[in-house]
Amino acid sequence: MALLVEVAKLMEHFQWLTEEQSHQPEAAGASLEALKEEVMDVLIYFVQLSKKLNIDLEELGR
Repeated sequence: MALLVEVAKLMEHFQWLTEEQSHQPEAAGASLEALKEEVMDVLIYFVQLSKKLNIDLEELGR
């Protein structure tokens, strides 16, 4: 559930942007630092979930 919350927080930055604006969200007023923080939060939860499920992310990437 925490992962879903973090993804939603990331999506909020793009919610009212056009597709074109979403390619440069900082030009549309989104803070690049805020986006980085949300992406990192999502990544951390994905890694934690993968560990709990014994999913080897490095193996999947090969």
